[in-house]
Amino acid sequence: MSKPSPAENLFFRVIGERMEERELRCRCYPKLVAVERHHPRGPMWETGTGLKAHHWFIIPLSKRAHDEYRADAEAFEAKLGTHAEILQAFSKDIGFVPGPFMDVGMSPKRAAWLDRVMSRIMRC
Repeated sequence: MSKPSPAENLFFRVIGERMEERELRCRCYPKLVAVERHHPRGPMWETGTGLKAHHWFIIPLSKRAHDEYRADAEAFEAKLGTHAEILQAFSKDIGFVPGPFMDVGMSPKRAAWLDRVMSRIMRC
């Protein structure tokens, strides 16, 4: 993963602070408080083997949901929705609207990557 932009670091930090204050619920299990930030993996995110996606694509999960995902990602997504679907719903819940500010300070190569991944997410 390349170095995160200042805006990306701020987003990551704010999500973490809201989780520490127990303000965020797990989108998959709404009765549970989100305690872990989950980064997606796989070809949709262009992460490569063993690499996680950038902070823009994190979703807060409860310990239970994160353990289920780690145990069997396919079964998790079949039961609760794909990462892209959960990410879209989470973004809507917190009022986050993706925009051009997301690639400020990024290299042109990384900004092109972000545009490709965001267009895939929006099609889901």
